[in-house]
Amino acid sequence: LLGILQCLVDQDAVADRRHVHLGHLHRIRCLLDPAQLLYQTDPEARIVVLVDALDELRYSPAEEDLLRALCEMPDMPPNLRFVVTSRPERFLDRLLGRFDARELPLAMRADENRRDLRAYAVSNLPNGRLDPVLAAENRTRAGFVRDLLDRADGNFLYLRSVLRAIEEGLAVPQKARQVRALVGEDGLPGDLDALYDYFLASIVDWVKRSGFGPASWRQVLRPLLGTLAVAREPLSEEQLVAFTDLDIEDLGDLLRELRQFVEPVDARRAYRIYHTSFAEYLLDAESNADYRIDGRKWHGRIADSYLNAWGGLESSLPGLQQAEVR
Repeated sequence: LLGILQCLVDQDAVADRRHVHLGHLHRIRCLLDPAQLLYQTDPEARIVVLVDALDELRYSPAEEDLLRALCEMPDMPPNLRFVVTSRPERFLDRLLGRFDARELPLAMRADENRRDLRAYAVSNLPNGRLDPVLAAENRTRAGFVRDLLDRADGNFLYLRSVLRAIEEGLAVPQKARQVRALVGEDGLPGDLDALYDYFLASIVDWVKRSGFGPASWRQVLRPLLGTLAVAREPLSEEQLVAFTDLDIEDLGDLLRELRQFVEPVDARRAYRIYHTSFAEYLLDAESNADYRIDGRKWHGRIADSYLNAWGGLESSLPGLQQAEVR
């Protein structure tokens, strides 16, 4: 039973084509008999399966398989429940069309949510190292937490992103200026898009000063972020080199600098943007007006890379029949 549950909710498994072909619907059906047996022996016991961030399936080859499995799931025993979280998406109408599905919108500004965010902020705000920075800005920890919660306005991702930026900045002396700017009286951006804009500008500035020069956005950052923003699954270092024309050393430096937004997902050293909202921000010309990324261009670069590896479209892709392309 535990193995079935892990296969259902494990994000890496969801994004892996090898697991998709096993069929989520079959796994879900495998829960029904154990749940029914448990109900007969212990009617008060419950099995609750959490499927988190269903909206992220738009960037995964598992989308149709997992969504179809949830929609076509047979009638469940009374002790089995699936809790599915998602940002608003049109495809949710299919799932909410089930007679036994209930939509429970989360109130971001509810007192319960603010208490949860406050507890998370207090427990994750760095101790010791941050205090001198706060003192230099005439701030207290309590006052900064209060301002942070006000700016987050119920958005956990905003809160988490700021705390990660502070932790990252405190670990790198050269980024002390960024930490001071964030904890200053008026340093916190107004919403998530403004926060992403602030971080992206900081990253571009940092990369320029790290030796990549004034053209760092056009020559290295835009190719890397553009490729990651359009990719539908994690990309290996070899794929990123092929799609961006970056050398492996520069790629490593950039991935290290971008670790707040680009995360490794498995032992293959494959990388993806840590949250779809950042990928959406990068590709949205209205939100990301200063550093525009044309998604079609980077889709085309990925396609051209494979076409060239297979011998070229004009030659009828001879490599498809004789070479293994990763």
